Amino acid sequence: MPIEVTCDSCSISYRVKDERAGTTIKCKECGSRIKVPNEDSEEDDLPQTPRPGAGKGQRKSLKRKKSAESNPQMLIIAGGGIAALAIVGLLIFLFTRGGKAPGDGNGIAAGPATTTNSGATGTQGTATQSGTTSVGGGWQVQIDPAPIAFAWPEEVNLDLPNPDQRGELIFPTSASPFVSMGYASGESAGAQMWNLATGKQVGAIRGKPAGAYMRSVSPDGKYLAIKVSSGQEICKFEIWSFESGELIRTILDEELPSIGFMDFGPDNLLCCRATGPRPQGARLKLWDVLQGTLVRTIPIDNFTDNCFAFSPGRRYLATSSKSDEITVFDLTAGNIAGTAATPSKSENTIHLGLDALRFTPDGSQIAAMSGGLEETRIFTIDTKTGQRNAELDLVFPASLEQAIDGGTSYKGPKLECLPNGGFLIAGGVWVDGATRRIVWYLDYGQDEYNFQQRVFVPNGLIALEGPTETRHLTVLDTNWKAINASVKALATDQKALVKPGQPVSLKFNIGALKQGTVEGATKVLADALTERLASMGIQVQEGQRTKLLVTYQEAAGTTLQQAPPNNLIGNAPGGATVQMTKALMNLTWVQDAEKPEDKERKLWSKSYRVNPQFLIVEGNATSEKAHAAMIKDLKQMLVTQPIPYFVPSTEDLVTLPARTTLKDPNPAATARRKAAESGTKKPQSSSKSKPAVKANGK
Repeated sequence: MPIEVTCDSCSISYRVKDERAGTTIKCKECGSRIKVPNEDSEEDDLPQTPRPGAGKGQRKSLKRKKSAESNPQMLIIAGGGIAALAIVGLLIFLFTRGGKAPGDGNGIAAGPATTTNSGATGTQGTATQSGTTSVGGGWQVQIDPAPIAFAWPEEVNLDLPNPDQRGELIFPTSASPFVSMGYASGESAGAQMWNLATGKQVGAIRGKPAGAYMRSVSPDGKYLAIKVSSGQEICKFEIWSFESGELIRTILDEELPSIGFMDFGPDNLLCCRATGPRPQGARLKLWDVLQGTLVRTIPIDNFTDNCFAFSPGRRYLATSSKSDEITVFDLTAGNIAGTAATPSKSENTIHLGLDALRFTPDGSQIAAMSGGLEETRIFTIDTKTGQRNAELDLVFPASLEQAIDGGTSYKGPKLECLPNGGFLIAGGVWVDGATRRIVWYLDYGQDEYNFQQRVFVPNGLIALEGPTETRHLTVLDTNWKAINASVKALATDQKALVKPGQPVSLKFNIGALKQGTVEGATKVLADALTERLASMGIQVQEGQRTKLLVTYQEAAGTTLQQAPPNNLIGNAPGGATVQMTKALMNLTWVQDAEKPEDKERKLWSKSYRVNPQFLIVEGNATSEKAHAAMIKDLKQMLVTQPIPYFVPSTEDLVTLPARTTLKDPNPAATARRKAAESGTKKPQSSSKSKPAVKANGK
């Protein structure tokens, strides 16, 4: 029977034929080599346990792909958690939305200077013993400020076109005004470096870099590091200078070909997490990018490549481990400076481990976000003591990351620490540090694939926006000042149209249903919304002028096909199918007119769609079970989606949480689609798209 294996570098899982037992396969995602265990070994008879984060990448890729409501197909899923369900005889109905793994890239560029290291010993504090070294005395972390303190100006004005509209934006992983852009997929030729605080270009790559599997830029904006996609067993790095535009160093590492993490550490040393065969195992390696020499090697036991944080001065590297601890490495001393405990499973009912780590701008705290199916928890650890004060934890219901537009596919840090003590989550939600409430969120609108990193600045949010052919970096006008004023008004006795402590009523308009009755649907929605509003401090009472109007209807959703009971990978020709139910709901805050002849006043409105793409059932799948699954998803969505808890009665304040909507990247196509849906004549499109007006109006 198929053997399940997981890539140590990127956590993607595969099921391979049993005749491949004992051989090595290549990971299609990252190119790393994966050892396939012998099927007759004892450990292969045990249930597979998902790696921390395993499966998350697959869920993220599903979220960012459009569903195709055509022929039912199988969704390919790898992971012990789902496989275990098949063992107990559950039928799983799934639907795929396609996808293709990125290529490895091509080309090897010879550099002016090449350094080869095989088993090299570092010159400064190299640790060579087996396992991970630690230090005596427990927690040894100190506050590590940035060498040069950086603060954004009060007004940041930008209108920078992205040289390659399909390309990546690469930001340093600590507070910095720099961004590098102009990258094509796997290619770095012509990349530019910009200072966003001044709006000026400060460098560019003029040579021809090799194809890149991994890239990073230094916090000072001087260097670009490339992990070359060579397709060879040897690990190869290229170091380019943005100042000269030239290749300054090529580094070859014959010892550890598999790299799962790469970034710039202290003093612009290149830091990577490398994996190799025993007895060496995994280790952190730090390279001098100018000399090309291996400076330091730190053996490690546990390291999560997609959950790490550098201190402001880059001396310390914090990461989550497989044991759900936070481990802090001292990259200068070459050892572990301390470990800190994370919330226990009892505090997070279904615990999925840490999703993000970040040092606060002053380095005094380490912030972490822990994700689960039933809650999201943000907590902080004191840098000086390594202790966590559980009373300061921020807890939100369900998975906040998945509730955010594009949250699971966002390419920037999932957690940013803001100067006011708040947090920016997945570049799309601002949590105020004082009130501990969500006070702003980003609405993707029609720009649903805009996953590039965004940066918080005093007068807004630096973001990529505009029509597809004229994408540019600009500052989204988020009106922080008005938001802060509304936050202050929330704490006073000032009256508002909607506010915690002021009761409201519910009003329903139920349309077509696929299952159940109007009375039943009304009760389900009323119970869920009453609970949600109560969590916001708003009670539901009859006879109130301010009402939450709920418009709801159902329709036939995706057709799902049964997966094979003992094999969730592959097709199931002739397998049973089930018709899912999709729902459309609109929530609107309205205020009744004072006089009968006047119209009610609309205060806020937002539409929500629920169309489940998989179904897990015990026994036979029926339309009733499919409908029940949709209702469950709907309730879960109501727990997390932003609903205003403060609607002011004066124009100098704004609704909380405030909302900023990205501009439509293709307004002509959207207009044609809407016209087709409404049956009206297609509008005429202009021959050219006009440049988007700057978000700050200047």
